[in-house]
Formats: sequence, structure tokens, C-alpha cells
Amino acid sequence: MVWKKIKPLEKPPESGCLNCGSKPSVLPMNWILIFYGSCVLTKDKKSIWDMPFGQGEGKYENKPWTLQKLENIAKKDPEHDWRLSIDIPLWSGVWQRQGDKQWVAIENGMGLPNN
Repeated sequence: MVWKKIKPLEKPPESGCLNCGSKPSVLPMNWILIFYGSCVLTKDKKSIWDMPFGQGEGKYENKPWTLQKLENIAKKDPEHDWRLSIDIPLWSGVWQRQGDKQWVAIENGMGLPNN
């Protein structure tokens, strides 16, 4: 599979929450994947793993999942377009794996609707 690196965002992803600040442009491997929302890993646009809406600490092996667990999955098959999508209230973002431990922000959005 030939995949294309997407141009990274020019500035760190911003949250709609004035108190939350920006998110990392490149996610650290210890980034915790626990959100009130959804978190999905895709490989060539096909869902490989997801954390369903409202799942929290203790649901997976009694400890939170980190990006390192997803990196371990992706590094076994690196010649694909791996993306992590996060969608929570007031913010959403997408990171693309662009190399070993390099999950780069490529999209920033408004997050889950408030209705």
C-alpha cells in the first residue's frame, strides 16, 4: 500500500474550551486514551480499534490505554496510513502516524455537538 503523509497543522490543535488550551502537535507515547467521547484507530480508513463513548479507566486491563499500545499495533505494519481520531465535547482531532513514534496532528475540529 502506498500512502501519503498529510501536511501537519501549522499550529497545535486548539480546544473549544477556553480553560483546556491546545493539544500536542505530536502526541507523546504516554498520551492516555481515556475520553468522554470516542477514540478510533484506523488503518487505510478501516477501523482497527476503538474506545466506545464513555469508556474510562479500568475498562482495559485495569489501567488506562496509552498511545504506546496503538503504536505497538501500527509499527508491526508500518506501510499503511495509520490515523488516530479523537472526538470529545468541544474538541476533535486526527493524528497520522508519519514514522516511528511520530503521530502528527493533521486535523482539528469542533468536537461532539452539544444537543
